[in-house]
Amino acid sequence: DEDLVVIWKPAGLLSVPARKEGGHLNIQGFVRRITGAALPVHRLDQDTSGLMMVAQTERAQEALKAQLEVHSVERRYLAIVRGRPRENAWTERNHLVRNRGDGRRGTREDAEPEDGRLAVSHFSVRERLGKKASLVEATLETGRTHQVRIHLAECGHSVLGDRLYGSRSGHLGARRLSLHAVVLGFKHPRT
Repeated sequence: DEDLVVIWKPAGLLSVPARKEGGHLNIQGFVRRITGAALPVHRLDQDTSGLMMVAQTERAQEALKAQLEVHSVERRYLAIVRGRPRENAWTERNHLVRNRGDGRRGTREDAEPEDGRLAVSHFSVRERLGKKASLVEATLETGRTHQVRIHLAECGHSVLGDRLYGSRSGHLGARRLSLHAVVLGFKHPRT
């Protein structure tokens, strides 16, 4: 509508412009070419597919970002993960740091709360896919970079196809990151 666009982002496409090869091909630019306006509200990892919103006006952008700040936007993802989680439902709550000691984001044993940002994800097993994989739903309370991927990898159930946080042998033939944003619930900024 005149305030915002919700788009299905394919895997492999950036959310916003970046200074890297292919950085000019992104969802923000795509929406701008179609509608004439595109202001970023949030991002999805380059290799994550699914629902993403782009504001059409500064007023809408500010209102939507304010909802993200207070964690009132409903965001749910589906992931195919390695293994079979013991619990049918669980919560990961910790502080994520930019460098956990190996150059990657994640948790550190010695990380004090002021060193990291609180990350809370709720998980539930939707289906067991044989003996080696499961379909898991993730509901975000917070929205940190790579949050779902880190939480699943650190509890031993990395997302299939995750070349950054997953095990090298744990892809089970996945050609891409098996993570998809399926629900995006928010209060419309005007109506």
